Amino acid sequence: PIREITGKTPKDRQSLLFSATFTDAIRDIARNTLRDPLEVTVDAPQEQAVIEQRFVRVEPERKQAAFSGFAKHWLDLKRPDWKPSYYRSTEQIVRVHMVGYFGDRDLRSIGITPDMLLCRSEQPLAQDIKRKIALFCDVDEEAVITAQDVKSVYEVPLHYQQEGLDTIVLKRLSLPLTEARMDAWKSLVERIRNPKDTVTVHFVGKYVEHKDAYKSIIEGLYHGGFKHQLKVDLRFVEAEALEEEGGERLLHGSMGIVVGPGFGGRGSRGMMKAAEYSRTTGTPYFGICYGFQWAVVEFARAVAGLVDADSTEVTEDAPHKVIYKLRDLLGVDELGGTMRLGSYECQLTPGSLAARLYGTSVITERHRHRYEFNCLYEQALTDKGLRVVGRSTDGKFVEIVEIPGHPCFIAVQFHPEFKSRPLTPHPLFAGFIEAAHRRKITERDKEAEGHRGTEVPASR
Repeated sequence: PIREITGKTPKDRQSLLFSATFTDAIRDIARNTLRDPLEVTVDAPQEQAVIEQRFVRVEPERKQAAFSGFAKHWLDLKRPDWKPSYYRSTEQIVRVHMVGYFGDRDLRSIGITPDMLLCRSEQPLAQDIKRKIALFCDVDEEAVITAQDVKSVYEVPLHYQQEGLDTIVLKRLSLPLTEARMDAWKSLVERIRNPKDTVTVHFVGKYVEHKDAYKSIIEGLYHGGFKHQLKVDLRFVEAEALEEEGGERLLHGSMGIVVGPGFGGRGSRGMMKAAEYSRTTGTPYFGICYGFQWAVVEFARAVAGLVDADSTEVTEDAPHKVIYKLRDLLGVDELGGTMRLGSYECQLTPGSLAARLYGTSVITERHRHRYEFNCLYEQALTDKGLRVVGRSTDGKFVEIVEIPGHPCFIAVQFHPEFKSRPLTPHPLFAGFIEAAHRRKITERDKEAEGHRGTEVPASR
């Protein structure tokens, strides 16, 4: 049946037509909240024709907007003083039904029959709403799951478990209905919700305008913060901006600096500036892949006295090729299939920062690079203080360098972000964030000591 709600007085005789199959909630809101009494009349044949003319013939992609606007127009008409939160709630009731129905219909039209529906929503769906979605989409009522907006993506598994999604999956796959073990994940979410402190980290890269290019590294940094119950405040810095005069000011206030992967010469000098800033100020540094290579070049120039040191990726005829094309690729100019890819073992130096963080002497990490550390310059750099603490088990490739005496200066040729997980953060990310937090505490203590030193003694 189709219902028409009409005000009692001629002045209010504007009406709303809607179908009872998906608007019981709007009808109930109207009956319970409008000030004036209502007259509800039913004239199905005539009104059905009106509804079909207004909505059913609307193009599919416009149906959601049509129904949402329809609900809001009615609220404006009947209750001008209605609060915006009620607009959202009422629109949600209509929107969830329409998207659920038409999405299900489109799936079935290509031969896919859903076993469950995840309904995106700002608020929990009422049970009667779930019941109607189940009825008209031909799924079990328990299989209509509220995919409610949450503050953190890491809260989603807990929310789905509360909705019973895990049980439904086990039943559908005929798996044993074992008890969920979510204690570790609950503890993770608790640490995310209630950080004990915030640490500011500057991320220097070539593609920071498109942050998804560094998504794995960003998440790895967050994982490192989770372990120590710290919130990581990431500040993104375009590498080229550091090349400008006074560009180092962009790094002021940083408790840690990460220089990420990349290719090509653009922004490479800015990456060197970031490494120099970290080396000279004692700010924790973490270089990954390209960040490793330019940290080495910067050290070679500024500390080892190799003023013309460079990477052949940028300057092919550099006098000091401290970073050069993989020896296996010398004479090969093609780009396709010419990278060192995959997982390789790395031997760590006992007593090094890397060995302490990993807690082992041999590690396995994933690689993706075309240029390498030139071992012909290893002695010249190590004599000036750079320490090679990780190399491939065959001794061919330098994988990790550190600067002893620095609070935390570590650079790696591989990609540790690929092995980091929320519950098991990669040790390098966890160690770097811990070092950044230690620097924050040290700086805070220095500031407090400075304030105490400037206090004027009280006169007797």
